[in-house]
Amino acid sequence: TIQEEEIWHDYALSLWFVQKPEASVLHFQKALAINPQFTKAMNNMACAAGLGAITGVLPRDYYQHAINALDQAVRLEPGNVLYWRNAVALMSAGGDESRAVATWQQL
Repeated sequence: TIQEEEIWHDYALSLWFVQKPEASVLHFQKALAINPQFTKAMNNMACAAGLGAITGVLPRDYYQHAINALDQAVRLEPGNVLYWRNAVALMSAGGDESRAVATWQQL
């Protein structure tokens, strides 16, 4: 059976793809409220929030929220290269090159 957090996660992804980033982040948060250890939702919420902040469709403070979510995801699943790569990409896109390099070196 599908877990409820997966439904909220998938709905959040669909909202991102129809260019509703704020609603997308909100629904990723709903998935995380159900399962605070759901790293896939942390990662995808971070991508949505971070890209939204960098491109200006979301407030800039969403960027730090994204970095915090990715930090938590890699702490919970340090072997997941996708989460590390997304953290580095987001930091680079956000202009935080020194942090991106330091994060990459941890991988």
